[in-house]
This record gives sequence, C-alpha cells and structure tokens, in this order.
Amino acid sequence: MLVCLLTIMGLSHYIIPTAYIGYLTGYGIVFAGRVLIIYQLLIAPKVGRDIFLWLSITIVAFITASLYGWLVDDILRDCGAVLSFVVGRVLIFPRKITFPYIRTLIALSRFGNLLVLLVFTGAFFAYKNGASAYLWRGSYVPFINNWLPFLIAVNVGLQRIGSPQSWRYIFQAVFCVLGTLISLSRTDLLLEIFFGLALVCTHWRRFFTPRGLVMLFLAILLSALILPAYLNLDVVQERLNRGVSADQDMSMGWRFMENESLYVFLGDSVTRWALGMGIGARLPLPSGTLDFNGNSSIPFLHNSFLTIILKTGILGLLGFIFYLTMIFRRSCKMQSVEAKALYFIGAWIILFVLGKAISLQGLTEWSHVFFFGFGACLIARSKFIENYCAILTMQTNITIKNNDYAMDKVIVING
Repeated sequence: MLVCLLTIMGLSHYIIPTAYIGYLTGYGIVFAGRVLIIYQLLIAPKVGRDIFLWLSITIVAFITASLYGWLVDDILRDCGAVLSFVVGRVLIFPRKITFPYIRTLIALSRFGNLLVLLVFTGAFFAYKNGASAYLWRGSYVPFINNWLPFLIAVNVGLQRIGSPQSWRYIFQAVFCVLGTLISLSRTDLLLEIFFGLALVCTHWRRFFTPRGLVMLFLAILLSALILPAYLNLDVVQERLNRGVSADQDMSMGWRFMENESLYVFLGDSVTRWALGMGIGARLPLPSGTLDFNGNSSIPFLHNSFLTIILKTGILGLLGFIFYLTMIFRRSCKMQSVEAKALYFIGAWIILFVLGKAISLQGLTEWSHVFFFGFGACLIARSKFIENYCAILTMQTNITIKNNDYAMDKVIVING
C-alpha cells in the first residue's frame, strides 16, 4: 500500500494538472484500506495525542484565517499539508505487532531503485538535449528525486538488521546517492554528506573489519572513477559557479527576498508575530515582483520554519518544537533488532525533512510532510514493538522459572 501511494503521488505531477488532486486520490485509496482508523485512534493514545496537537494548531490557525478572509483554495492547500501528516502518521502502519513492517520497508527500498532509474533516464535526456542546470532539475529530472534521502535512510536501516543479504542495501543506498548527484540537488547532497559523516563517527570500528575495508576500498575507487567525470559536466560547473550568494544565484536571491518580505509583512505587530496570519495566508512580494505564475504573493516560503511563523506565529512554531521533543523523547535503549531499525529509519527521515525545511519547503510540500508523519509513525511503532518484545521476554523468564521450580519439586519427591 505504501509503494502504491508513493507511485500515485509521483505520477500525479505528470498525469493530473494539479498534483494535489493526485495526492488526495492516493490518500483516499489508503483511507479505504484502513477503515478501522477510528478504532486505531481509540486504542493508541499516543497517536491520538499527536493528532490532537496538530489539529489544535490547525483549528486555531483556521479561526485566525477567517478573520483575515483568505482564499478558500489557499486554506484547503494548507489543510492538505496537515492531512498529509495524518496519513503518514496513522494510516500506513496499523498498530499491530503482526504487521510486516520490515517487509513493507523492503518494498520501499526496491521502489527507491526504480526512482533512481527514473532520475537517470531524465538526466540522460537532459544531457542529450543540452539542458541548462535549471531545466535539468525543473523539466527533465522527476520531482520525486527529493525523496532519495529518505530512501537512503531506509536502506541503511535495513542493513543494520544484519541478515545474510543485508549488505545489498548498502549498494542500494549508494545507488540512491548517485541519483542525488545526477539530480543536481545541492541541499539533498549536503544532507547525505551529513548523514554519512554521522555514520562514520558512530560506526567507525566497522571500517576496520575485512568487509568494512573492502567496502571502503570500493567507495574510494568508485569516487575516483565517477567524480572527475561528474565535475567536468557543463551543468555541474554551471551549478558550482553560481555559488550560494544572492548576487550569484537567482534561487538564493529569491529566498533572501522572501525572508525580508516576511519581516516587512509582519511588521511591529505583536499579534501577527505571536499568532500568525492563519491557515491560507499569503506573503505579499515587493512591489513589481511576481512569481512564476504571475502572482504578487506566495502561499509559502522556501524556509518552512518561517512559513510556520507566517501562518501560526511563534506560538505555532513553539508547538511544533514541543512535538519534536515528544517524538524523540520516546527513544530508549532498545534490544529488539526490528525496533532499532524502525527507530533509526524514522529518526533520520524526520531529520532529513527538517533539513529540507530550511530551504526546500520541507514542512509545506505535501509529500515531505507525509514523510515527516511516516517517520514519526516508525518511531512510535519501534517503541511499541520494543515494549511487546519486553513483555514476551518477561513472560518467557517467568515460564522458565516456574518450570525450574516444578522440576525441583519433582526431584525432591522422587528423592
């Protein structure tokens, strides 16, 4: 079901003029497959608490929006982002210990291989037609290349389970990294470098094992073969020569302009800074400035944290930070291998979304918000599985002690 939903979301950008309609279609299919959602909310208090927090923020922001009279389309777009979180948080994985969590993640890993092939196909036609770096990402490489960091976390998490064929997931993760390189996404590449450095710092001993040394040698060899040719590509040089300053890169200049417009729009009003402008709020652009669709205002900024301030104020941002602390506070020293894998994948998916939120609308674009909810779901399920395994271990120990006691009585009687 998860792979089916992601496929619909990916294709909606090309089949349906408005991608949001495709997202809603996928959500409807998932909801039809989870008809017991109300029952799940009743038996899962932590899920209910998560949804209550998000819906409370949405209701307050919706009331604020009614005071300013924002357009219905903009209000529905923002509510759809909250719905995306709910789908990822509640509808994908039911609260059942018998649910094949790992098998579903394995299917998601294989879906990542297909996604990378689509990225390479789009990049091939972009290179063949001599597309610029802007058209390379905007017209040829599919939008869903932004999901690659999430799929890297899935592959590495599956490898940590330690099955005989688990090392193949490392190769699939490397395959996803190559997809990120060819997609020319600077933000995703930086996030993946940070992810790699974190793994090296926490698991450096594994590199001194025979298998680790072989993998390290292959990584160095692959980098020596690929990076020189990659860096010599015209589109890569165009991307690198732009730099990151507002004067050199138009996209970065646009981001700086958005941030300044927000400070001007909210002004000195304490109420606006505290409560925001409500669900559906749009940010007016400077006089004479239009977006790509010819609008003089935009529904969200590239920096999603500033978007949260725009729509729900500083109080909404504090509520979001409180929710993050609730998620990661559930961590514990887990013993179950499956629980560890789910927690690792969920935590890194959330961290990737937060990284994207700085410059790539990570908390406003529907698919990113869906993955945020999915990561929170994995963390919650990991704690659920760990508690279940602890109960089974306790019951097993009690049974063994009772059997030993009964055996002692038999020995005494026979003696």
